Amino acid sequence: MTRKGPNLIAIGRGREGAPEVLFVVFDDETGAGLHPRDRTPPFGAALSGAALEAAGIGSRLLELSASDVKRGDVPELRGDNAGVVAVEAGARHDGFLERLRPAVRERGGSVVIFGMYSGVSADSILKRGLADFCVVGEAEAALPGLAERLISGGGGAFPPGVKWLEPDGGIGFSGPSAAVNTDDMPFLPLPVLTDGRYRKNSFPISIGRPLKWGFALGNRGCRFACRFCTAMTRQSLRKEYRLCSPERLFEEMKYQVERGGRTIISVEDDLFTGDREWTLRFCELLEKSGWATPWIMQTRFDCLDEEVLAALKRAGCAGMTCGMESGSDRVLEALGKRETVETIRRTGKLINKYGFATRYTTMIGSPGETEADARMTAALVRELNPTVVQMSFCTPYADTELAKEAGLRSGGRRFEDPAAGICALSADRLKRMRLKFYAKHYFSLSYLRGHAAGAAKYLIENPRAAAGQNAAFASFVARQALKTAGLRFVSRSAE
Repeated sequence: MTRKGPNLIAIGRGREGAPEVLFVVFDDETGAGLHPRDRTPPFGAALSGAALEAAGIGSRLLELSASDVKRGDVPELRGDNAGVVAVEAGARHDGFLERLRPAVRERGGSVVIFGMYSGVSADSILKRGLADFCVVGEAEAALPGLAERLISGGGGAFPPGVKWLEPDGGIGFSGPSAAVNTDDMPFLPLPVLTDGRYRKNSFPISIGRPLKWGFALGNRGCRFACRFCTAMTRQSLRKEYRLCSPERLFEEMKYQVERGGRTIISVEDDLFTGDREWTLRFCELLEKSGWATPWIMQTRFDCLDEEVLAALKRAGCAGMTCGMESGSDRVLEALGKRETVETIRRTGKLINKYGFATRYTTMIGSPGETEADARMTAALVRELNPTVVQMSFCTPYADTELAKEAGLRSGGRRFEDPAAGICALSADRLKRMRLKFYAKHYFSLSYLRGHAAGAAKYLIENPRAAAGQNAAFASFVARQALKTAGLRFVSRSAE
């Protein structure tokens, strides 16, 4: 399968004729019939590629779709000059890795795995011969140094955060890597930023002109320890909360607007307002600069208050994502949220008061959850009436406290596959409850009264994107309705 088309992005240029790094990531959780998702840049690969360019090593980024993976193809490396193929893989990609490594080694290259799967299963990956090296920790901390060493052929120690298989079958480890700080990282490369495929499908907001999404990372990690939290959904693999310089984030936002032509910026921090004083300093910096480009961010309800919300509004923040998870205090406690329904309700009303666009994420199928708990979630969503609400299934990914404590592990997809053994509700029942939830929310009179005008403006300003997003959601609903109807028919026939 030759990749010379739009799926391949040149991140950075290297020395003429020198081997380069091919980053492979998977976009196999979007597509016809699947739950609509945001398309955010793969920061680990993109920032590592930018760091490699500074060392004179070129890199490219290849995205493989669900259909690519299903066909069983691997990238055609002829002419790609890939000295290192670095793959952000999950457990479901083992078959791909089994086919990839011989092809890479035949050309004298090395396969490196990075990401959450590598972090929790490095020993198993190496012993099964799926890779030559595994990065344990954030890719940006170890990948540039590892790739530079492999391509140069030099000796010496590997950078911290790398595992490999020793000749005697043991596992070599270069020691823990340091936590990455944004102040030490390059900006997101322009070829990735302006490619056009990356966008926030979950924020259909009107800004008076077409949305051209920019993406930036400022603060990394999170101060909290929710039992369901996974690196699969975080932008920072490590949890340590690390503040960046407000000026550093501001400079990258300016760069993306001035050099990249972006009309809106998504600050992808896992917890943007985790430090109140930092947030107020950053907002003051933007306000004094006369910043005019709208931006959005993600945080928690209990990390907001009226002073912070007012400062965010003055600084041009147009919207925010908050994790609601549940409308039941009992479920929130089981999830380790350390947040109450009353806090969510009170802060949600303040957010509405200041006119922010909102995306609230919820879950269903949480530990011990009942249908009564799910109805409480629906009622809280109805009361706060966010611009967008997304409901995923509680999923015990391998790196979560939920998986460790319950002895469960899921390689499934949180928007597609309800996990077994967490609550008494069946997978079929959970899927039907989610469909009903979406229908009642998005077609309610209160939702239409509150958001129809904004949706119409968004459609006028972004006709192609809006049409694609509406078609994707309709395809997902139709597919889920047909699947659940089929499951009910099979169940009744068995009776």
